[in-house]
Amino acid sequence: MNNFFNSFGNKLRETRLTAALGYLIAEQPFAFKSLFGINGEIIQIEIESFHERDRADIQIETSHGRWIVEAKIDYSNPIIQSKKYAGQRKILLTNSTPNSKQKELIRVKYVNWESIHQTLLKIGKSAKYKLYCDNLIQYLKYHKMVKVKNPTEVYAREINDHATLDLFLKSRAYCCDFIKESSKLYEAIYFAPHFGNKLAKEHSGIVPGISYIARIESREIVEDWKHFIEVAKKIKSKRWLTQNKDILDQIKKWDWKDNKRILFSLGEPIHAFSPSIKKDNLQSGHGWLSKAFISFEELFLARERKIFDIKD
Repeated sequence: MNNFFNSFGNKLRETRLTAALGYLIAEQPFAFKSLFGINGEIIQIEIESFHERDRADIQIETSHGRWIVEAKIDYSNPIIQSKKYAGQRKILLTNSTPNSKQKELIRVKYVNWESIHQTLLKIGKSAKYKLYCDNLIQYLKYHKMVKVKNPTEVYAREINDHATLDLFLKSRAYCCDFIKESSKLYEAIYFAPHFGNKLAKEHSGIVPGISYIARIESREIVEDWKHFIEVAKKIKSKRWLTQNKDILDQIKKWDWKDNKRILFSLGEPIHAFSPSIKKDNLQSGHGWLSKAFISFEELFLARERKIFDIKD
């Protein structure tokens, strides 16, 4: 698992984010006072605080009164929902842009997630909070909550064996050797296999090059074969293990001793490029595909011409 917050599941949760944020507000109140426009000293933080009509995501008690934080993980505007907390000052954490009237509301402050991102970068300069902030930022980027500079759109790898081909096309999964956690692999949104000549000769309907892509739903680091089965049961299902037993029996034959790997759970493979994109248009050298990280713009250009003069 490449991120602490994803260890509780890959699905984005408001409660998970607000709990993580509440901890940092309590630890670093000064960093959030100016962002939230809070006067006075922050005295107490409560998460999922109950009120008469509902519960607040975060409740901030200050020396000058109470503030309610209502968070949305999408572009919805929580202004209507916040009216349940009558008489309270409100911080609306959302990527929704308020209209002119909403901007003028006296007891309401809109804050977007990119502002939270910038605050996390500042707090993360402290060695004590660096790991926590880095993981939270990575979690926000993974779920497209904040801006990502030069995002890694496609992770491409050469496939030239039958087991990996079947794992991709039939089982919606991919497994490769371990790559360190700082790799751009962990930021990639899609996986694109480059089918080799050997597979094309032995499988009808398979042509050399990149023709399919699949969305990466999750990725997990597995320590050995036993751990592979445990992780696959979690991110796929027990039924998936049974349905794909023949394919998994082939994967089991790999050398798993002291060889960590990464298991990808993928969406439905999409036949996106016909004719397929040849690796000769993606890189200057021959042999196995060496260009692992590709943008969609590069893929579209590579349909027509060589692009290996374009810098990564």
